[in-house]
Amino acid sequence: MLSSAAQENEPFWRLPLAEFHRNQLPSNFAELNNTGSAAYPAGASTAAGFLSHFVENYREGWLHIDCSATYRKAPVEQWAAGATGLGVRTIANLLTA
Repeated sequence: MLSSAAQENEPFWRLPLAEFHRNQLPSNFAELNNTGSAAYPAGASTAAGFLSHFVENYREGWLHIDCSATYRKAPVEQWAAGATGLGVRTIANLLTA
């Protein structure tokens, strides 16, 4: 993934997935909660921690692409309002490699 991103000149980087990310979603009613809380705020690594519970070997062989920041409600200096498309070229490169 990182190689494909570099080839497409798109900014991708590896985020941590530590054991504590997997344990930040406790629930009083289920094995796992799918939302953050005041004590455990949600974020990209927390989302990956949630998804990792559904992967047989979560330490290797899968990707979580957090693309929540690829949409802008209002324009900013480098992006117009709306979808940025950031990451599409990287994923296409990865799939066609």
